[in-house]
Amino acid sequence: MKTLKNTFIAIFSATVFFGCINSATAQENDVIKSEQSHIYDIVEQMPTFPGGEDSLVTFLYRNVKYPQFDHGCVEGRVIVRFVVDENGDIKDTEILRKLDPAFDREALRVISLMPKWTPGKQDGKNVAVWFTLPITFRITTQRDIPIENPDTMPTFPGGEDGLLAFLSKNVKYPIYALENGIQGVVKVRFVVEKDGSIRRAKILQSISPELDDEAFRIISLMPNWIPGKQNGENVAVLFTLPVTFRIAGQESIPLKKAKVMPAFPGGNDEFMVFLNKNINYPSSAVQNKTQGRVIVRFVVDENGNIKNPEIKRSLSPDCDREALRAISLMPKWIPGKQNGKNVAVWFTLPITFRITN
Repeated sequence: MKTLKNTFIAIFSATVFFGCINSATAQENDVIKSEQSHIYDIVEQMPTFPGGEDSLVTFLYRNVKYPQFDHGCVEGRVIVRFVVDENGDIKDTEILRKLDPAFDREALRVISLMPKWTPGKQDGKNVAVWFTLPITFRITTQRDIPIENPDTMPTFPGGEDGLLAFLSKNVKYPIYALENGIQGVVKVRFVVEKDGSIRRAKILQSISPELDDEAFRIISLMPNWIPGKQNGENVAVLFTLPVTFRIAGQESIPLKKAKVMPAFPGGNDEFMVFLNKNINYPSSAVQNKTQGRVIVRFVVDENGNIKNPEIKRSLSPDCDREALRAISLMPKWIPGKQNGKNVAVWFTLPITFRITN
């Protein structure tokens, strides 16, 4: 009788959230801190295993040893949490979800073997970050381990045209991502099993939690695929699918906020010099002792041009006109950026008129 070799599959994931910018005149990152001082839950750049996700998977395959039991088979997940500190060292490892004492100990043992990670960053500085790692223990036969390059790759029913039609029909752009101009490609990897069913989907390339969740939802709706084949037999195959999220006419839709807000050339100091040099206090306002603020809003487009100035809070007709005149004299700005690309952004500017002796 042929003996089947017991193996394990270790699956892991980490969720990354991105801060939003809440100020019209300065960038502010929403950062979620844990209750423990100086340890973050979420940062702009999450810590990574040296070599990336593929290297982490390889590390787990090489080092995790499936515990032996006399009381039957145990399968499931151990969820481990640990701190990756400013130097990339692993500290304060703990079990968030237990499976069995032997499996819990094995998960902790493997974490203790890890090399230094690339630390997370916030505001350009290395910081300590909590990282959650689910490790799935599953008994399977060697033949059931998914392969990457079979003789015949699995295909969506109807081929590529059928897959594109399915995606076009079913993808729903998340409202938050639409309003904030978030777009890009989410890469999802999943297993097409021997019967064509889709299993074990995970994100290889994340854009935002909203788009990642939508990509997962789409994968969950897929019908069975035509399975891959190796040596004439159906086999389980690892398949990577890029799901593109693109907002039509994005260039013409100004964002309310961007990851990097537009800036006056030379920064705030030069901005103040420009305003002091170019704003003329209207004589009628001086005579009437009119003082206060005019709040102006305008678009800084992808090329840094100022467009569509409008008064959001009026002071007086003459002061309003003077504020708009000064805006019209501005040079090109440094445009805002979203996902590394220049974008059009609304910018709100208060201009103060004050009579001095």
